[in-house]
Amino acid sequence: MSPTETTRELIRLDAGIAYVRTLLERRIQWLRTQWRQDPLSEHRLALTSDARADALLAMQHNLEHQFYEGEEMVSLASSARQLRDAFFGEADSRMAVLSRLFHLSDLECDILWLAAAPEFDPALGILYGYAQDDAGARWLTPHLASALLLAPNTCTTELWQSVSPGSPLLRFNLLLQESGSAPPGGRPLRADDRVIRLLQGINRIDDRIAPLLSTLPEGPVPDTQRETFAKLLEYFQDGMPEWRLLQIVAGENAGADTFVRNLCERMGVAVWKLDCKPLSTPGPAREEILRLLDRDAVLSQFVVYIDSGACENQDFDWLGRLSIFAVISSREGWASPRPAFTASLQEITSTAARGMWEDVFRGFGMDPPSGCEQICEQFEFSPSSIVQAASAAIQQTVMASRPSVDFPTLWRACRMRAGRTIEGMVQRIDPHYTWDDLVLPADALLQLHDLAAQVAQRHRVYSEWGYGAKLSRGRGITALFSGPSGTGKTMAAEVVAEELKLDLYRIDLASTVSKYIGETEKNLKRLFDSAEQGGAILFFDEADALFGKRTEVKDSHDRYANIEVNYLLQRMEDYRGLAILATNRKSVLDRAFLRRLRFVVDFPFPDVESREHLWRKSVMASAPCDELDFAALARLEIAGGNIRNIVLNAAFLAAADGKPLNMTNLSLAARREFAKIEQDFRESDLSPHGGRR
Repeated sequence: MSPTETTRELIRLDAGIAYVRTLLERRIQWLRTQWRQDPLSEHRLALTSDARADALLAMQHNLEHQFYEGEEMVSLASSARQLRDAFFGEADSRMAVLSRLFHLSDLECDILWLAAAPEFDPALGILYGYAQDDAGARWLTPHLASALLLAPNTCTTELWQSVSPGSPLLRFNLLLQESGSAPPGGRPLRADDRVIRLLQGINRIDDRIAPLLSTLPEGPVPDTQRETFAKLLEYFQDGMPEWRLLQIVAGENAGADTFVRNLCERMGVAVWKLDCKPLSTPGPAREEILRLLDRDAVLSQFVVYIDSGACENQDFDWLGRLSIFAVISSREGWASPRPAFTASLQEITSTAARGMWEDVFRGFGMDPPSGCEQICEQFEFSPSSIVQAASAAIQQTVMASRPSVDFPTLWRACRMRAGRTIEGMVQRIDPHYTWDDLVLPADALLQLHDLAAQVAQRHRVYSEWGYGAKLSRGRGITALFSGPSGTGKTMAAEVVAEELKLDLYRIDLASTVSKYIGETEKNLKRLFDSAEQGGAILFFDEADALFGKRTEVKDSHDRYANIEVNYLLQRMEDYRGLAILATNRKSVLDRAFLRRLRFVVDFPFPDVESREHLWRKSVMASAPCDELDFAALARLEIAGGNIRNIVLNAAFLAAADGKPLNMTNLSLAARREFAKIEQDFRESDLSPHGGRR
């Protein structure tokens, strides 16, 4: 605010205070004519004299009329009107703005200012007590407002309506009326702190709702949504329509939040995202939040944005009680409790995503790195996630003193950004293995290489070669890894993840499946929705927990189990990343399910030759070793995972003895591993190395 504007507001404020003083002066002078007749006027708070009772019984309102018609009182009334005009009259005054925003009547404006005035001049509070014949009553009451603002014997219906719960003053929490044992006409009326601050020139969102409001993220509007954006701008060019609710129907990563932010910026209005969790439970606390939202959105001229996807199990009936303009986004069409305009946002295609990456990098003053096509195919990012990933990549590049962002840096930034949405729901596995660590038959290795190649080349086949245009769904890559425990299924998933430089998450289907009808589907939906934008590799262990054969439907649980299986398969097929099912019991899986998988890779129990390779690979070259009999070790009929356990435990035994790794250590560790898995250990397999420690 400029010095000139500040001076004008101070002058107005002085006029407003003088206006209240003038009203009080008129009232007090009349009261004194009555008090002079009371010989016990000095003790009127403690007792009521006979003279005062007689005066009250004989009081006639026409006498008060006559008193106010006297020359001095008429002059005071004229002064009061002039002071009121100086305070309220100009269109840009703070009280005039309040009146306009909340459609207040002249009487409501007067009541609001009378309630606020003692905050600006404490002496007015003392005078309020004097005018009410009660030194402790230093706040405005309906009775005092009527006495100061209305002519004697005037019907006060309008005044009572002005301070009723449904009036603008109380409905928007501009005015607060204390409850208590006093009659309604004697209950204090106080201006809310938010109004006081506004009249002081401070327009700040109320502290009680500020924690519920947050800014929407930045991001560009993709090409696929610009037509809708232009139409909405044209629709709103004449201001907010009467229905005052806009519903945006958009997918998980379509960027409804950034779309709304851009729309509001172009319209010249602020927008805040509302945390709806405190509104989920009906009650006084929710009603107060709604009133404060209504008031502050009007005072600060902002739009409320609600993400219904982030507010599970809410019916949003309370939206019908908000009078402000609100925008709500939903994944599907939604029955609004009040008239609404609905706009649907198209999904972001790979081409549109590439355009956003280029726009974002150029907005940062840099050229996008080559390979954005592969990133667009792999990561299904919203516009805001693109901004954040690009910003992180640029920061890493600047810290490394490089002139431009390269593809590996951007890829790492995208992985970090995508990982935040899913971590905490599943177990993340950091890959440590490469192709050289796998000991598998040639056909299984070839299938794994083909699997990795399909993930890596999706952008070329689907985008450049046009196959994606014919696939509205089914673009996900699904695989089944089957074989006994310890044969390398998890290791193979790690190898593929390391090859593709993607995050790997393990999901135990046995713990995901719920005995409660419909809960498994909810768990899977939450998982896939979180993983979708990053295209991480999802490794579902214990697949037979959900995919077991079902020859007939015996009850509702069987029907829902089949629904859950179909839902998982559908989400796997639609998933942009790679989804792997792992099972130790392929024989129990329904063949109809197996036909819907793109790859089925068998991990057989290793033969003698494979086991010898596994033993040799498990012994680290850097570890001190005596001469080891790998041929003898290979005679132990045990899987690769158990072999790695034996070698590791034997290494600790050797380290404790202060000696190199030897066959005695391996023999003891093997005996313990066999006991753990409840298999017989044949001493003859390792003879003559079966000595005891």
